[in-house]
Amino acid sequence: MKIYFLSALPCALYIGGAYFGITDRFERFAEICLKDGLPVRFEPANAQPLSLFLTETLPIDPPAGTEVYLLPDGIAVYAYDFPPKDSLLTPIAQKRLPFGLVSVYFQGGVQVSIESEKGFFNAHLPPCFSTCAIHAATDTIALLEGDNAIALFNGDGEKILEERCLSFSLNGDTLTAVLPLSDRFARVAECEYLLQDGRAIRSAYTLKTAGKNEEDKNGLIAYAFFESVRIGATQTELLSEELKEKSGAIEEFLGNFLHVLPTDDPCVCRFVYPKSPRLFLVRQFTATVENGKITDIVSDR
Repeated sequence: MKIYFLSALPCALYIGGAYFGITDRFERFAEICLKDGLPVRFEPANAQPLSLFLTETLPIDPPAGTEVYLLPDGIAVYAYDFPPKDSLLTPIAQKRLPFGLVSVYFQGGVQVSIESEKGFFNAHLPPCFSTCAIHAATDTIALLEGDNAIALFNGDGEKILEERCLSFSLNGDTLTAVLPLSDRFARVAECEYLLQDGRAIRSAYTLKTAGKNEEDKNGLIAYAFFESVRIGATQTELLSEELKEKSGAIEEFLGNFLHVLPTDDPCVCRFVYPKSPRLFLVRQFTATVENGKITDIVSDR
């Protein structure tokens, strides 16, 4: 079976005691038989290693500190929770906002604390916030700016948005952010979020690409439609006349998915579905695009 390995921190990867290379968010893979029960160790530079065994329980019960994704062509193991080497508290950023005090610090990992009239709240952040700036998005929402990432928290200590981000701007109660979509067509999404009542509601988005040929445009159409379904704003104008009448059935067919992932084929996307804690199913859907309209959608199963 093909096993992909990814990690939240750059790690030296050891499989069966042999060095296999460096992992991060770009996967490495190997053909492995789960019946062999090989040991695997992710070894980061500034944290304790995370170890697990590749057994037949992997696609059923993910090991602690990992997420497992069931792919059409194998399994992906994402290591994210590495024990710290020390527990010293190191301040990163702090700012008093209209609703309270927001502090970002490192203690066994990057964390944020919020002190407001509603209480004291604490949450973990990914390593990209180890350098951070704090902004008042509104009187009730804090915006944390990390390394090519943003996160929004309200005065209740609730994380209402976290995205990789190339750039962003604030205009009143509207946040505009340019989000990268990692694929060979260099696509990005320019999204607008309405910030009201301690919430971030995506109100608009525009997909852009560096490519100019028809294949690129078809890819934008397919991805735009799938993303619109994900956020509950199905763009039926991207469907052929025949499919417009079946838009409700199409939403049911696609199901309750968490993410849309572009692939090297501009009309093929992978959807991430939750199965159980830390376990996800990845399915593949292909859209047929003719004359700027989607005429058919098929799945891999």
